[in-house]
Amino acid sequence: MTDFAALYNARYNAGGEELINRIEAAVAYVAQYILIESPDAVDHAARLAWAQRVLLNNQSRSMAQAMAWAVIANATIAAALSAGEPVPDSDIEYVISSSAAVWGAAV
Repeated sequence: MTDFAALYNARYNAGGEELINRIEAAVAYVAQYILIESPDAVDHAARLAWAQRVLLNNQSRSMAQAMAWAVIANATIAAALSAGEPVPDSDIEYVISSSAAVWGAAV
């Protein structure tokens, strides 16, 4: 079971600024990648809308803040945070990339 207190602590205390900085870097990285992905990629239009919003409107930080709980609530990431273990960048990138279409559709 995920320890919600540990997740809250990771988001606002222990992981705080470092974690949000890593999420922001992943947001910018994924947005850049989406710009060059094939237009035939699944949900490309929504993903492209999200990437343009992030990059053209300089919203990497605000998007990182908005997506932070989606990252932290991911089962693999939550387990690592609850156990006090490091979270690989690839796990953060996966959540951001797989969530981009949902956030893009909301634009």
